[in-house]
Amino acid sequence: MRSILKLTLANIKHGKGAFKGIIFLMMLITFSFSGTVSNNDRLEEAREEKFAQEGQFDLIVSIYDELLTDDMVDSVRENSHVTDHHTEQSVMFVNPPKIDGKELEIMLTLIPYKSNMRVFNDRYDGFREDNSLSDNEMLLPYKLRLVDGFNIGSKITLKTRNGYDEEFTVKGFYEDVLFGSTTYSDNNCVVTAPVFERIKSDKTDSIMSSERNALLIDNLWIAGDGELSQLGLRHELGQESDLISTANSAITKDMRIDIIKMYSNVGTRVVAIFTAFLLVVILITMHNSISASIEMDRTELGILKSQGFTAGKISMVYVLQYLLALFIGAVLGIGVSVPACRYLISMWKNITGILSDTGVSFLKCALLSVGIMAVCAVFIFISTAKISRISPVSAISGGKSDVYFDSRLNVRIRQKPLGLFLALRQLNSRRRSYIGTVLIVILLVFFIVSIMILSGGLDPDSLFTDVVGEIGISDEGGFKLNDVDEIEKEVQKIDSGA
Repeated sequence: MRSILKLTLANIKHGKGAFKGIIFLMMLITFSFSGTVSNNDRLEEAREEKFAQEGQFDLIVSIYDELLTDDMVDSVRENSHVTDHHTEQSVMFVNPPKIDGKELEIMLTLIPYKSNMRVFNDRYDGFREDNSLSDNEMLLPYKLRLVDGFNIGSKITLKTRNGYDEEFTVKGFYEDVLFGSTTYSDNNCVVTAPVFERIKSDKTDSIMSSERNALLIDNLWIAGDGELSQLGLRHELGQESDLISTANSAITKDMRIDIIKMYSNVGTRVVAIFTAFLLVVILITMHNSISASIEMDRTELGILKSQGFTAGKISMVYVLQYLLALFIGAVLGIGVSVPACRYLISMWKNITGILSDTGVSFLKCALLSVGIMAVCAVFIFISTAKISRISPVSAISGGKSDVYFDSRLNVRIRQKPLGLFLALRQLNSRRRSYIGTVLIVILLVFFIVSIMILSGGLDPDSLFTDVVGEIGISDEGGFKLNDVDEIEKEVQKIDSGA
């Protein structure tokens, strides 16, 4: 074993094999994997914890207050699969608010203050201890901090039937676990309970009014017994009454989770593909390096075999050499991901609106590294199988022709420019040796472009870019889920491909 270790160290010392290249590629794999998986794990941990704090629910149905009937509520109460339900109210403002005197095209909804709300501190890396709120103050969901104009101290004026007569000062930004993702259109702004009750009683309009400014919404939180799926419970409630068809929305808990995890799931799939491709590049690079090394060191390998080294021992030299490179790359990749995850995971708060831990999933990264090393070890043994066919006598006597410039194309080497023609001859002679290099460049470009796109997607300006088309539809009050089919038919009269 000592002789094998000496040969391994000698190979590394004299730069044989793609040792440094394998370290770099393995570092990229573990860094990419660590960042994505750690983000998913921390987000899932935070989501589960904070969903539990919000209370047990399987379905949230939002419906205009005047459309909610006693029969609908009774159907929910009497359903055998419903274990609990309660109603919370909100006030939706149809017209855009004024921010410091300027109108901003965004819809806001008011909800009453709760004592368990978490308000971000000034650094947005934790929560305030003092969450008190005055009657002239308002808390905004964190995602609105990313919109130009919404700052602490900004004046927000809401329009009611009396005009722009409700003004509030932004006190801070709170963590809205259920509706705070940028993939939701809901913007739930918090005011004190007395102010909410006053606006609800004095300033809300009927959905049948010719002019609608503020509309009262009932949100039914419904918990099931688990015997039916969440979609099954929603379907059954829709069969028993007009609650679901009359509602503005009826979103299950699983739907909310999928919406929150939408971006992270896409990122995970991209990194999984990137990791698989990069592993293929590592294998190709090792194969080309090992093949070239065996051919060029044929004489030395013959001498080793004449001294009692078996093919298995010589293969073990290559295995140890590349496993060491993989191990160093894995350690470096995980080490780099520790500070990087603090930044990347905290940036993800811009999309989810949820504050989570920034720790690295060391166990999963270690398991991935061990798995890659095991695959590579098997592959190296396969790639070095040709060592067993080397005869000591033939190798020492030079019984095999040189491997250099063995291309059938036989590119002529001209005197001027000599370097160019030597390079062309080498490329034609050892084309397979350069496949790994080409793939590495392709994947590095792919990795850089992916990171740039992901970083751009987390930019506040791009998160809130309006998507516009030739047909625009806005809800000014009175929309119900059973209106969807009719709206689609009207739109298709204008655009048959819509």
